[in-house]
Amino acid sequence: MEKIAKRRVNLAEPYRHSSLGINGNANYMLLRQYQFPLEFSDSEKILTVDSDQINPEHVKKCFKELGVPPQAFECWIRKCAQKKDEGKIFVFLKKILQADEAIVWTGWRIMGSALGGGCIFTWQLFARDPAGDTKVYTGEDARNVLR
Repeated sequence: MEKIAKRRVNLAEPYRHSSLGINGNANYMLLRQYQFPLEFSDSEKILTVDSDQINPEHVKKCFKELGVPPQAFECWIRKCAQKKDEGKIFVFLKKILQADEAIVWTGWRIMGSALGGGCIFTWQLFARDPAGDTKVYTGEDARNVLR
């Protein structure tokens, strides 16, 4: 039986408190993930968008509707994770990324990078093939996070 090659996502840096601030040095640091892979097949989809690549007015609108300013987004994510309320994050990501509603998105990941005193978020959605065997991870103790 021929083994099908899988694609890999970039590894995220482990979370480090205060690494996204003015003196931060985060580079694709994991803020949170839910049911997100290290490797995935061609029958699966990943949507990846950096926050600076989205229309700024759309970003402002989404954060306003969320009721959280972008500067407090990292804290909001951590609070949602503590409350096991990943669904709120999922709804926000699908909205801000204007994700195709015809696709059944099954997981997500949020990373942050410090850049010139600011922060760029990398927002990702994942659609797992229900017939596939792709291993997915939730949280920081995962194979798709640098050790």
